Amino acid sequence: MREIGPGQFGFTSALTYGFPLGSFNYLRLEAQALARSDLTLRTFLIGTVHLGSFLYSQLTHRQAIDPQDRYSIPLADFFNIGGADNLKGLSNNLVGTQELHATLELFTPWFIGQHRSFLHLDWQSWYWILYTGAGTIGFTSQTYTKLGGYIPDVGFGTESSLQLWRYRFFLSGIVARPLKGTHHVEARLSVRTYR
Repeated sequence: MREIGPGQFGFTSALTYGFPLGSFNYLRLEAQALARSDLTLRTFLIGTVHLGSFLYSQLTHRQAIDPQDRYSIPLADFFNIGGADNLKGLSNNLVGTQELHATLELFTPWFIGQHRSFLHLDWQSWYWILYTGAGTIGFTSQTYTKLGGYIPDVGFGTESSLQLWRYRFFLSGIVARPLKGTHHVEARLSVRTYR
């Protein structure tokens, strides 16, 4: 469950420098904004905008076939546009040095702050979610201005919280698909907990 209060806003950013040791040498900027807007007492929207950019990196292997092999950047540090925290209908295999995406999720409750027993678990809340997003990824700064490169994404899901012993679990599930390119459907399930 998104533990962000009504009308609240959050922002985070990071700047990473890859010291020129071995074959790595880059400067990576990442920023994300999150906002919640209440439509009624129980229904709300959560919007996110994420920007990622390598402000500096060296082209060490200009002739490499795969674009990500051309740069002085570890493969794990490239941005990806698909996945649970990005565009939910895309897989994680789209990578780049420039990335921008925005998502909007509408949360409407089935029940909130109740104790419903099901499968020997104490379910405390359940939200239905309508999801939409759009984003782009690439290897040049022109990635942001090429409107044809943006991929729209839509989905439907749920988020719920439940109690098991002294632990509180958050279950999220979504089925989503991009509206451009592949017409493959992506299903995701995640479990988070705290005590």
